[in-house]
Amino acid sequence: FGSRRVRRARALIIRSFPGLFRGPQPMSTPAARSLFAAALALAVVNVGGLDGVCPDAVPVTCTDPLSSEERLAVLTDPSVYDRSLRPACGNATHEGPTVVEVQFELSQINDIDHKLGVVEVNGIFTTFWKDRRLAYTTDGGCTDKWNLDEAAAKLIWQPDIYVDNLVQQKRADIKGFACQISPDGSVKRSVLMLIAVQLADVQLGDVPYDSHLAKIVVASYSQTNDKLRVVARGGEVGFEGKSGVGLVSRPISSPSWDYAANDKDAATKGFQTPGSMDVLFKGSWDYVTMQFEYTRKPKYFIDQIVVPSILFILVCNLQFYIPPGAAPARAFLAVIPVLIMRLLSQSVYRSLPEGSQQMWIADWVMTSMCLCLCAVFEFGLVQYFHYQEIRRQERNAT
Repeated sequence: FGSRRVRRARALIIRSFPGLFRGPQPMSTPAARSLFAAALALAVVNVGGLDGVCPDAVPVTCTDPLSSEERLAVLTDPSVYDRSLRPACGNATHEGPTVVEVQFELSQINDIDHKLGVVEVNGIFTTFWKDRRLAYTTDGGCTDKWNLDEAAAKLIWQPDIYVDNLVQQKRADIKGFACQISPDGSVKRSVLMLIAVQLADVQLGDVPYDSHLAKIVVASYSQTNDKLRVVARGGEVGFEGKSGVGLVSRPISSPSWDYAANDKDAATKGFQTPGSMDVLFKGSWDYVTMQFEYTRKPKYFIDQIVVPSILFILVCNLQFYIPPGAAPARAFLAVIPVLIMRLLSQSVYRSLPEGSQQMWIADWVMTSMCLCLCAVFEFGLVQYFHYQEIRRQERNAT
């Protein structure tokens, strides 16, 4: 055997079977020497692929109770495991891309601000991949899964997934991080985070009957898709379009927004939506979109904008039934509704952007104000002709 393989195999055996090398005279019995020779030969064969581009899994049997830290130290030995090298693909070489699945578990929608064009959500962002170099057996009392904290997880390779439309991100403390490794080398990394993402192409023309899509777009920061493919959980690798499950929500409700467009039982059972994958930059980068739809509940705008505007239009029209001689009363009923309409118009744009796009609710208030202005003009004409009639009567009397 090559000396490099023997050194690596010997280091692996010493870490895996510390009992053989304890005491004043380790390896003193023929049985122990025979066991070591057999284990060394087997380990050399198993670690042979480490000299190539794609090492296979090296299962480690727990012959005595090892902590997760000790077991991780065995498998991430720098002489065996290179965390800067991405995991092998399915064909056991690094010539193909590593597949990373992503999913966002939505726990709470903190704020939807169309004025700034952002939505703030709280949830768990999870990435899934397989690193066969971390595979292990469950014989001898090993646990079925490893649970690593953030510090221990830095010893293994992790994908550089980032949120492309991120505005602001707040991370929880170290308790908001979890990394779990299964016996077959499957890795699940979960991060609890509070993020604000940019809303794209917000159409407010139908306010207060508008619907929108909130999107969380993720991609690899440095790896093109010939090295790393990003896909929604359970999605089809390389398929442009919707596949897999990109977003999962807990039961969620809001006094201002309705999420029944995603699932009619969203308020009681939650919902899930598929992920959507796009290949950008001349087909070299995977971008996965996780999204949910929300619809505005119109009651606030109906009660606070539409109904008051109708009532004040009726108030404005009451002046038509007041004698022209009662000018102060007619002036009050004509002018005050115009001022009220102006205040209603300002309240509409308190939570909506002052843009140039047309909105149904803004057009409604503007139309209502124009009707009130027509009543003001009518008041002016009536007062003019009333004044002319008084002067004519005075001339006739003289």
